[in-house]
Amino acid sequence: MLNGNSSSFRFKCTSLIAVVMLVSLLILPFPDSIAGDKVAAKTWLSGDINVSLMPPDALATESELNALRDRVAAVSEADKSNVVKWTSTAPNHHWVQALLGKHIDIGPPSPKKGRAMALMNVAIYDAVVTAGNAKAQFSRKRPAIDMEGAIPKTSSYPSAHAAAATAASEVVSYLLPDTADYFQQMAADAHRARIDAGLNYPSDIAAGEMIGKAVAAKVIEFAKNDNSDLPFEGERPTGPGPLKGEIFVYPTAGDTKTVSIESVDPHLPGPPPQYDSPELAAEIAQLKAMERPLPKKMLAWTQHSTKTAYRWWYDNLAMSMFERGMQHNALETAHIYASFSAINHDALIACFKAKYMYWQIRPAQLDESVPTTFPSPPHPSYPSAHSCSSTSYGTVASHFFPEKKDLFMAAADSGGMSRLIAGIHYPSDDIAGDAIGLGVAEEGLSFVQSLTGDAN
Repeated sequence: MLNGNSSSFRFKCTSLIAVVMLVSLLILPFPDSIAGDKVAAKTWLSGDINVSLMPPDALATESELNALRDRVAAVSEADKSNVVKWTSTAPNHHWVQALLGKHIDIGPPSPKKGRAMALMNVAIYDAVVTAGNAKAQFSRKRPAIDMEGAIPKTSSYPSAHAAAATAASEVVSYLLPDTADYFQQMAADAHRARIDAGLNYPSDIAAGEMIGKAVAAKVIEFAKNDNSDLPFEGERPTGPGPLKGEIFVYPTAGDTKTVSIESVDPHLPGPPPQYDSPELAAEIAQLKAMERPLPKKMLAWTQHSTKTAYRWWYDNLAMSMFERGMQHNALETAHIYASFSAINHDALIACFKAKYMYWQIRPAQLDESVPTTFPSPPHPSYPSAHSCSSTSYGTVASHFFPEKKDLFMAAADSGGMSRLIAGIHYPSDDIAGDAIGLGVAEEGLSFVQSLTGDAN
């Protein structure tokens, strides 16, 4: 039995990542998939995972090895391309990119979109940790397959990559059932790549799949009870100060269970300026007086796109890992991805709880002469969700990659400022959002460091 412990910043070099990764795969040996067989880490949401594991005996292993040699010798060009795709990146990378394309890039920004990203990345992390702890119990040598010196030196059994791919596929298929076939095929491709590369025996993959399914079941159980689909049963305030318009969205998003912090309550801001206060009148005047040349208008538009609000961050996170040569360290990269997405998820929960505490009217609803780039979103103005989100991203990314702090915090500031340029937020919304993003990130980082020490 195994007991596992628990914008102007738009990124334009995605194709370059793929080219450089391909070159690195061809000129560098495979480093360890996990940083040693003894994984001093705890799972995040999964707790103890109980699955029966036992690698095949010597005779069965010899039979597998003979079959594997024949298979590797006969791989097609398409198989080789699949090997390059799945063995040249961190386990999370292709799953993050697929979820961006199939879910997050589609439609307007939403506090719910980060939920799938957070739960998927946490599941991958828990699967990698659980598989790593299992490796410490076994000493199965990797297949040789004419790649002596290029094989990871960790135990072959079970496959952490198979555990990660299975966990990701299972969780996303539950959250987004319309995409289940696509993500299940991705998992099959990921598993096949490890075998075709001669990096794992089929029995290693099967054991990893068992772990991945067990982890996913725990994460899905959490998702079923995270209050993310609660109906709105409150009373909408009336009068001249609250948000206008018959439609209002995500009123119960603030009741969703957090993943990286105990509660959002300590991070909720005090009330915004009153609609008829001199303070808010001064903020309205500031919005009217802002210069809005074409570059600033373009910033406002690009930041309104989910492809900028989310994808820029994940593309730059991937590039930062690659620049450090971390892409083959499954534990460290999974830890960063999970921390990044889970803390952002919690920052948006806090943001929307605050929004529907105060129901602050949007600037152009209070004063129709405020210039706007696009219609005000149908949820309260205070605080700014872009500020909550981008500041959490910037703070977490800067923690793991302090050498890029200037880049990340400039991007975070750009996200919040774009809302003022667009005329859909007051300066006080931006300030409150920054405070939420920073506070949640700091508390969340304290928690995630306790899981592994500090994966920085």
